[in-house]
Amino acid sequence: MNQKLTSSNSNRLNNYDALRIISTVAVIFIHVNWQFFWTKAATPSMSVNYIVESSINIIARFSVPAFVMISGAFNLKNKRNEEFANFYKKTSWKVVIPFIGVVLLLFAFDVLKAKLNGTWMLAAAKTSWNGIRVGNYYNLWFMYMLVGLYLFTPFIIKLRNTVSEKVYIRFSVGMLVWAVISQSLSGQLAAYEIGVIISFLSYYLIGDVILNFVDLKHGTAWYFCIAVLMFALTFIARYRGSTYYMDNAYTAFFSPFIVVASICVFAGVKNIKVNRDLSWLSNKTFYIYMFHSVIYTVLVRRAWPMFGTKHELLQIIVIVVLTFILSLLVSIVYDSFWRNRKKWKEGWYSLKIWQNGND
Repeated sequence: MNQKLTSSNSNRLNNYDALRIISTVAVIFIHVNWQFFWTKAATPSMSVNYIVESSINIIARFSVPAFVMISGAFNLKNKRNEEFANFYKKTSWKVVIPFIGVVLLLFAFDVLKAKLNGTWMLAAAKTSWNGIRVGNYYNLWFMYMLVGLYLFTPFIIKLRNTVSEKVYIRFSVGMLVWAVISQSLSGQLAAYEIGVIISFLSYYLIGDVILNFVDLKHGTAWYFCIAVLMFALTFIARYRGSTYYMDNAYTAFFSPFIVVASICVFAGVKNIKVNRDLSWLSNKTFYIYMFHSVIYTVLVRRAWPMFGTKHELLQIIVIVVLTFILSLLVSIVYDSFWRNRKKWKEGWYSLKIWQNGND
């Protein structure tokens, strides 16, 4: 299957950049919306707030599978990623180390917040460390899972090059079916558990299959119609009291309805033509995802007294918009610092205080 590989990821597609941006907004909607919806989730009603908030919670779930499928679609077709040393070095500098930097910043923020609030800093540090240890720190579980997927990437590419196209597609579909079944019985507690990573590996593979192996020239509208139907069925199931696949952050994306809907969204986007170059904003979504949780947490606590309890839907929209904008601004600063780290380092060492007093 070497003809399916490219030498780089330079041939990015505007439509999937758009999907990445939309998915980022959807993730923010999931988390902000849940701050208001969790009190209603177990008591369905026909109130406007319940209907809208439940719909947001369900529809936005395509976002995480979309992120994973986009990563798989572009990582697995790049033949250079088959080289272990090259890929792991690239992943370390572009993903792992920046991620660790963000975690350290958030940890420092928690400790500083405890000091300003007059609470015990050691207790705050311990709570934060426990979140970091199991992977649910500020909704960063996705990053733990993503790093796990990246560890598998060179091995998958080697498998991809060894087997036939038909076997590869069947294997990918089989992995997805296994993930749906296994996650229905899941009891994972940590984001980096092998069961979580292997389950999301199925989306990683399916993204590659849909973008690089399956011809989807027609039926774009049908894919989105099917997705809407799946979302509606999920809403009905929840309204009738079903909580299957809905009680765990790691299993929520493997409900059969959500799986079909997410794949249909990804497939439907394949033939949508987007002329505008969205690469700049798309590249910032990595940091927006990591910073958004701390920002919306602060906004929710500040916005609630401002709006009162009668305007939940307005609060959700305002907080989502502000969270995206502020996360983007923070991401620009952090990304700029990271990209210029060598220049900053050289500037720091060039200061006279490091020159033994010599002019």
